[in-house]
Amino acid sequence: MHFFEKIGIRIGQMILDYGCGRGDYTIPLARAIGNGMVYAMDRDEQAIEMLKKEIFTRKIGNIRIIYSKDRTKIPLGNRILDVVFLYDLFNPDHFSQNGRERILFEANRVLKHGGLLSVYPKQSTVSGIKKTAAKYNFLYEKTIDQKLIYDPKPREGTIINFRKVDAF
Repeated sequence: MHFFEKIGIRIGQMILDYGCGRGDYTIPLARAIGNGMVYAMDRDEQAIEMLKKEIFTRKIGNIRIIYSKDRTKIPLGNRILDVVFLYDLFNPDHFSQNGRERILFEANRVLKHGGLLSVYPKQSTVSGIKKTAAKYNFLYEKTIDQKLIYDPKPREGTIINFRKVDAF
């Protein structure tokens, strides 16, 4: 089964790749969703410039770049997204507990009811993320042990999927 299908990604979805970096997930996501849209958000200007070049070179039309210095604010409207990807972010090197909670609050705000929150916690514990996500109306759906798309070398990882169950 294809990586994104296993996670629950479908053609036509509106997705946010939060902390997209140079686009290791962004570009494959854009291909996987066909006529959908990927919003690629990061605060690293150099990574965003690299991603822009790749988008131009590959002639990809369904990626929108969001450069944001505010790490915990998502500059999109309420309840417009089907999926939020939080990969390689939920570890102490990137965000404090308060920062992670602010991101989950924002993810709740931008996701439609029933929307998918997919988290690759890297160094954080699965139980800790489940507990924190539950505070922001995310219902644990499943854990997926999967070879991750990762440049330069794929690696095994645990992905945790949640569904938004209620609006704030």
